[in-house]
Amino acid sequence: MAAQLQALEGWAGALLERLSATQRRQLALQIARELRQRNQRRMRAQTGPDGAAWQPRKSAGPRRRRKNAKSGPMMRGLAAAQWLRASATPASAEVSFAGRAQRIAQIHHYGERAAVNWPRGPMFDYPARALLGLADEDLERLRELVLDRVAGR
Repeated sequence: MAAQLQALEGWAGALLERLSATQRRQLALQIARELRQRNQRRMRAQTGPDGAAWQPRKSAGPRRRRKNAKSGPMMRGLAAAQWLRASATPASAEVSFAGRAQRIAQIHHYGERAAVNWPRGPMFDYPARALLGLADEDLERLRELVLDRVAGR
């Protein structure tokens, strides 16, 4: 994917030089918002950028109380615009998590070891679940956005 992104950057760089700083920032913000929406949809569908389903949540054991057992989709709160932010400058577009959600997302994205009920809960090795990333369809959409903006649409 890094090679595809570099190819897109090289291809689009010459076209983007024609735009003013304000137009580049507007385009970058449009790209960031589009990527945030696409990543939100994937998070709600419980899939990674490659289309693979996330490893399911560990089932409740016999010692776990029913009232504490979590059910439903994982990371549903992290997909909210409150925590998943889109920002832009004339030179970059960024989709990132804000506040404490950033640490939670990092633990799940990379599959790190962390306390279950932070900070004093038992330690648990979380499986890696890719929360953010670029799919091939995302790169195609980025190309379309750049071409539309340069063409004045």
